[in-house]
Amino acid sequence: MGESIYFKDNFFSAGTTEIFNEDHEQIGLLDLKSAFSSGVDVMDKEGLIVIKGSFLFC
Repeated sequence: MGESIYFKDNFFSAGTTEIFNEDHEQIGLLDLKSAFSSGVDVMDKEGLIVIKGSFLFC
């Protein structure tokens, strides 16, 4: 089974949110571009974009 990851509670607010591992070490950042758009970037702990994505709104 893979490693668990955790986000701070402001996940659905615009801006960056820290991503932590099970040991509470910061392993990256999640950047929600805007509360009104679906764009999101996942960055490593150095701030380099690892993947870009979006949420589907139904």
